[in-house]
Amino acid sequence: MSESSTQHRPPPPPPTDECPDPYGPYTDYRVAVFVAKQRSDLYAADAAVVDPRYGKLDGAQGRYATVWSAQRSAWEDLRCRLKRIVETLDRTLDEPTRRHLSDCWRRVREETDTETAPADCSEIDEIDCDDLDDLVEGEPSPAEVATLRQQAVLAETCVAQADAAFDDLAGFPDGLAAQITALVDRATKLDQDLASAGGDQRRSYVDYLAIHRDFCRLEERLTTAARYACKLKDAFVTMLRRHRIRICIKVAVAAIDKRAEIDAEAKKAKAGHIVDLVLECARDEPTEAAAASAALPPGQA
Repeated sequence: MSESSTQHRPPPPPPTDECPDPYGPYTDYRVAVFVAKQRSDLYAADAAVVDPRYGKLDGAQGRYATVWSAQRSAWEDLRCRLKRIVETLDRTLDEPTRRHLSDCWRRVREETDTETAPADCSEIDEIDCDDLDDLVEGEPSPAEVATLRQQAVLAETCVAQADAAFDDLAGFPDGLAAQITALVDRATKLDQDLASAGGDQRRSYVDYLAIHRDFCRLEERLTTAARYACKLKDAFVTMLRRHRIRICIKVAVAAIDKRAEIDAEAKKAKAGHIVDLVLECARDEPTEAAAASAALPPGQA
């Protein structure tokens, strides 16, 4: 049960039955204790993962600005070098050959690209933890419980996805120099291959296509320092929300399972005290209708 839900939910009224069944209220109490402990433990463990990532937001704009300022010249030189390379290839290879190689490049990439689309996390992102609290406190149907268990699995995937996206973005400035240097080295080798006598121009053209693809991918990630910092903050907030929703789902599933466990214990305990329970039920004097019913032959009452 969330803090918000306990704030506007009034305490239960006092029992009207002078001999109430304590199993229900005690079950609710035990589940509440379990949920509080479960939620506390999960948040404590989660904070150890989230807090260090929050620290990466500090000074992000300055780190990006420093790195990009140092690498801007190398990046522009690389752009010019790739332009010269493709101009050379345009002169040494006829247009039909270039077009044929480009078509094959696109076709083979479609067949061999191992990148997979990210999981659709819209269902997870729309979950309201207060709704899960209400679900647990009510009587969820088997279908609702099954859906909740499926969401628990999806939430793990979505949290891992958000973690990876944030970590990748947070580490981007530190890895930028190495990425540019690697592209420069590849372009330098391609330049040398083009200048060597008897070089394979067709292979050089495909090498250029590969370098140009990676150049464009990196260029798409380049931005201003301020926009980078905003993107990093947005990635952190998305990650944080998914962490919280995952905890809510975990607590809800655990609470449902715990209630089922306690209910089973209660039924077993009642079965062991059936005589006492019958006498408590029959503690009052029988009414006239009940007495008349009791006087009827067996099977007609």
